[in-house]
Amino acid sequence: MQGMIILTLTASMLSFASPRDQQLVHRGGRGRDQRQQCAGTTEGQFAVLALSFLFIVVGTGGIRPCSLPFGVDQFNPRTESGRRGINSFFNWYYFTLTIAVVGSSMGIIYVQSNVSWCIGFAIPAALMFASCVLFFAGAGLYVRVRPEGIPLASVFRVVVAAVCKRRAPAPKDPAASLFRTRHASSLVTRLPYTDQFRFLDKATVVVEYDSEVDNASGGRPRDQWLLCSLQQVEEAKCVLRIMLVWATCIIYYVAFV
Repeated sequence: MQGMIILTLTASMLSFASPRDQQLVHRGGRGRDQRQQCAGTTEGQFAVLALSFLFIVVGTGGIRPCSLPFGVDQFNPRTESGRRGINSFFNWYYFTLTIAVVGSSMGIIYVQSNVSWCIGFAIPAALMFASCVLFFAGAGLYVRVRPEGIPLASVFRVVVAAVCKRRAPAPKDPAASLFRTRHASSLVTRLPYTDQFRFLDKATVVVEYDSEVDNASGGRPRDQWLLCSLQQVEEAKCVLRIMLVWATCIIYYVAFV
């Protein structure tokens, strides 16, 4: 929201606008010679613009990966109504996201191009402010799942442990004999064992050179780069399964941008 506010100020306040924009505001852009004589943007004005983009990038990177799983956490996957709620939430999330993208690509850009850049930036800034107010208004009602570390780091640990144990014998009954741990939160659903990408199962096999399991920390291994839980392995498998879908989305986003 701070980034959108600063970006709106760059288009509305003359002290933040470039000299070219200032002269066009005062004189209405009557002649081409006048615009050619205008100086470029100063370092201070460029710094303010870059600061607004920095806030927007950081805010977007913090909101988009977290909003979807945070919404799913509000449903109980152990009940039938909770599972239906999760499916409905996914559908409505992407439906509203698509409608918002279409609306902004058409309406907001039209306002910026034909009415005013200031109004075109102010509209999404106002909508962002309204969304923040609505979000924090329900802060006392949300279900909060205790975090268990960085997910991407967990995937790397599974790969490293599987490579280190590539010569270890495969278990006869993987679903029953692989290493498991307790979750930090009782709200986390334990993923079932799947027989895809079975080479990653080696990361959960307990061998002689594995570090001792620390019972004081909830049964977690002392060296998490040598021994991973079945949950971590299944999470890594989920990432591998969606890689093909993610790769195909690159074509769409390149065309969209």
